[in-house]
Amino acid sequence: MMGNSLQWAPIAIGISVALISGVVLLGAWWLLQRRWTQRRASALAARWAAGADAVIEHADDGAHRSRLSRALEAIGRALAPESQGNGEERQLLEQSGWRAPSAWWIFMGLRFALAALGLAVGALASVGSSGKGAPGWLLPVGGAIAGWLLPKLVLHAVAARRVARFRAELPLFVDLVGLLQSVGLSMEQSLYSLGQSRDQGLDVIGHELEEANRLVYAGRARMDAMDHIAACMHDDDFLELVSLLRQIERYGGDVSTSLKTFSERLHEKRRMALRERVGKITVKMTMVMVLTMLPALLLLTAGPGFLGILRSLERMGG
Repeated sequence: MMGNSLQWAPIAIGISVALISGVVLLGAWWLLQRRWTQRRASALAARWAAGADAVIEHADDGAHRSRLSRALEAIGRALAPESQGNGEERQLLEQSGWRAPSAWWIFMGLRFALAALGLAVGALASVGSSGKGAPGWLLPVGGAIAGWLLPKLVLHAVAARRVARFRAELPLFVDLVGLLQSVGLSMEQSLYSLGQSRDQGLDVIGHELEEANRLVYAGRARMDAMDHIAACMHDDDFLELVSLLRQIERYGGDVSTSLKTFSERLHEKRRMALRERVGKITVKMTMVMVLTMLPALLLLTAGPGFLGILRSLERMGG
């Protein structure tokens, strides 16, 4: 048994090193992208305050990017054909908030780099475990596959978390739009104001509205830009809101009343979902209580009785 454990020790060490290295690189890439996004937003806000006409263009990220991101972009451009980036990866990157032209290349470069790292670590581990039960090709191939899949799994998790935050912010967004409408702002002014200030509890939606504002400055219609957000986030409630705003823009009507009705329906839908979630948690907690607290409760209540019966039987037998 000890010999078998020692045979698989290099395999475990190699996989652990590959995973730790991948997590470190992913964390560094995420921090760099987040820092670049914050710098770009600050720069655009300063340029807009100064009255610069170039605010409609995407800021050049070359001055703020590190050598690591540039190296990953170079790897991605050299090894990944551009035609493969028109599907799921680009959509996940958009849902994660990474819309820079170089984001997909950096992501693909990271996948190739981690795959090569996993291949190298697996090859080193297979040298130490050769002839000890595992095929020589298993570790390199497994390390390469793990390094290739890990970035996409992390990207899925980041995108799902951001979409969940988007949906959680939607009721507040509708209420704020209705509030701005009630004080006399137009729909265009309301959406622009919410896109420029993210300190209202609308971190994700504010970022999406900022991107929509750039599309509007570039010549697209406001509702088309909002449709782009709805298509990116795959949220039925936001798509319904965009349809409502489009109808109001085309046929007219009381915006405040329509938004208030939609907000009430949205809050009611959220309350129903919360009640359903609480009900599921209650059922799960009931099972936990039955499995954990019931044995202790039986010991506390029935324990003295059982002890009394045992003592009586001992006296009768003695």
